Amino acid sequence: MAATLQTLTTSSAKFRWVPQANFNDAKVPNFKFGLDQKIPAMSSEITPIDLEDSGERTLQGIAHGSRHIMFDPSFAMTQPWWIALIFPLVKKTAASATKPTVYSFEKQATPLTFSLEARLKGTDAGVTGTTLDKGADMKYALKGCVVESASISCAVDQTAQVRMQCKAGQGTLTSTTFAAFSDDTNTDTHTYTSVGGKITLEETSSSTAVNLAYVSDGTIDIQTGQEIKNYWGSVHGLSAKAGAMRFSGTIKSVMVNSEALQLVLDAELKHALTFRFSNNAAGKNERYIQFKFSGVNFSRHSWAQQSTDDLMNDLSWSALECTVTAGSKMTSAPVGINVTAGS
Repeated sequence: MAATLQTLTTSSAKFRWVPQANFNDAKVPNFKFGLDQKIPAMSSEITPIDLEDSGERTLQGIAHGSRHIMFDPSFAMTQPWWIALIFPLVKKTAASATKPTVYSFEKQATPLTFSLEARLKGTDAGVTGTTLDKGADMKYALKGCVVESASISCAVDQTAQVRMQCKAGQGTLTSTTFAAFSDDTNTDTHTYTSVGGKITLEETSSSTAVNLAYVSDGTIDIQTGQEIKNYWGSVHGLSAKAGAMRFSGTIKSVMVNSEALQLVLDAELKHALTFRFSNNAAGKNERYIQFKFSGVNFSRHSWAQQSTDDLMNDLSWSALECTVTAGSKMTSAPVGINVTAGS
């Protein structure tokens, strides 16, 4: 009696990533994005080019163009090293008696590309048929990857969740037996939630930063301007480029006065807005990830009420610039993250 082939599930799949020194470098991935990581969507396609002929209702052929590989990792935000894929210039400021080691992440002229490897554990090697029919182990190795966009969101009683849209320059699928991943040496993780979340507003007309009260939800959306470039002579992507970055997001909070609406009416003003996720510890024991936006414009305000529920502000914003910092107990970044001395 033939064995029954079992379907693959999320427990069958694992993936890791690693920064590349150069585009399409072959390096063994060993980084996790964070806890609760998954890839909800991954696709590989070759651009079809339809060939028609005058007077014919039937296509005369289909040619093929470049290959495009897209994938969307999502994960709970537990450490900062994925940020280097968006802001590759990493600087370190040593810890003091009152502050942890601080890493700052800044943009640079060229993207930091990365490799990603997805491994699917086979379910039944005893099934007859082709290699893939047998349920053998599969490895999908992607090289020359860039992050095209990233979103960070956090609601009450939820973890801060990150979802990225990525594109790869090249992918290779093999059927093989593989060993376990050798994970990186990141020994400093904390799962950031709404409990340690804080949004601070500094209006142009005031030098005083104010913590926004009664926040129930906040999002950050980053368009990185990074993309894979295709050229003659190859079906694969051959380089990566970095264009203009764009920052936007939303804030939902309980309405207590008219201030949120006034921010939109004063749309020509440029404010500062800070999203901070912390473990709420004091001094050098604090672990945090902070996104600070400048040149902030509030473009839309709405409110809604259902029955006797709170009247809620819903603000949309965009910004010109962003700086990211992270407080860590790690005095050295994981191997592969290049760090320079900070201030």
